Amino acid sequence: MVDQDSKHWHLDKKVPISLLFAILIQTSGAFWWASGVEKSIQRLEKDSDATHLLSERVIRLEVQMQQTNSLLSEIRDELRRQK
Repeated sequence: MVDQDSKHWHLDKKVPISLLFAILIQTSGAFWWASGVEKSIQRLEKDSDATHLLSERVIRLEVQMQQTNSLLSEIRDELRRQK
């Protein structure tokens, strides 16, 4: 027959407390690192969205500059014809 006590998990007295402490510190460090990574990812996503909006504005400004340059060329041509 199987002894009832052997079915349950238990900690052997041979495990040093320093090992348990080291595992606890390592686990908490991993959680701390993961939370820092999450914050960095959120910041990068926010910066990416802002960059996307700025690039759209730059494209619109380039189109407006091209239209302005075209209009200036037409005005220059018209002025030359009138001379």
